[in-house]
Amino acid sequence: MVDHRGKDAGMAPNVNTDGFQESRYFARSWALLTREPGWIRKLLALWLAGLVPIAGLLGAQGYIAEWARLTAWGVPSSPSRAGGSVGSYIKSGWRMFLVALVWGLLWALIALLVSFIPLVSVLFAAVIPIVSFVLALIIDIAVIRATIYQNVSAGFKFSTIGQMAERDAGGLLRILAIQLVGTLILSLVSTIVFIVAVVPSAGGLYAATQELVSLADAGRLNYDYLYLDYLVTLISALLPAISLAGFATSLFAIALEIVVFNALGLWMRQFDVPAWGGSDDPLPASLPAYAPAPYAPYNPYNPYAANTPPGQVPYAYGDTDYGLQTHGGVGQTQAPLQEGSQGRPPHG
Repeated sequence: MVDHRGKDAGMAPNVNTDGFQESRYFARSWALLTREPGWIRKLLALWLAGLVPIAGLLGAQGYIAEWARLTAWGVPSSPSRAGGSVGSYIKSGWRMFLVALVWGLLWALIALLVSFIPLVSVLFAAVIPIVSFVLALIIDIAVIRATIYQNVSAGFKFSTIGQMAERDAGGLLRILAIQLVGTLILSLVSTIVFIVAVVPSAGGLYAATQELVSLADAGRLNYDYLYLDYLVTLISALLPAISLAGFATSLFAIALEIVVFNALGLWMRQFDVPAWGGSDDPLPASLPAYAPAPYAPYNPYNPYAANTPPGQVPYAYGDTDYGLQTHGGVGQTQAPLQEGSQGRPPHG
């Protein structure tokens, strides 16, 4: 059997990314990223896309949301290898933006109302950082759910999202720890890189700034361009180092976001995503966790193969119905199980 994991597959040789597992979210999500052929090029492409105003940013975010959708379905593939298109990424990014915006506005409204209650506002202010991290994770779940259904309204089914969080709060706490530790590492690395880049020229920059302030106070700034030219030259000399530092931290941030989103996709597998009915239908029974089998060479799952069970096919990019009827995927009305259906709802 050919190993399709790519050059970096050896980075996680003993990690099984199949099915649902109650632990090792970071290792498994990291494996999903680094086993992807050309994964570093994908990070670079997402970084470049983020430089394009609006459409590029939406496309980059939509790509990450689509990746998490595939992960939730059990497809170990990035969207680009699953047949995705730039247009579909932008649509998912726009959907992601709307879901996050509404949740953010609701959170802001709650915070505003609480601020008018004296004692509660003090306690609330103390826990805001923690609550914000938790809320960010809940918003990510809402975004992935909206992406699975290809419908913004699916991200606002508060009761269903609450049920998911309630069923496995421990798993969410593990992923929250990944996000928290990753954010702290990102902040630390950014600070260190910035200091290393700026410190060698900090003395000259400070002296030039002070001289400019003195000239301004003396009313001579318009007559003396010497120090202004020096300041511009100094800042220009710093730009390459600062740009390199920003580039490195941006790549780290993109990788962290992919890892967190895919970890949530792995977490959502326990809710048997292929068996989901309509957006308003109740969640199916949770799947039991399993002990990972001994590691075997990675064989990418082809969601469009002829022998693929219809209940396991995500929507095909370009389908007018997003695969909801053509492939019998998420979006159909939940139907009673029939004898011989092997735990899957029948598909018409």
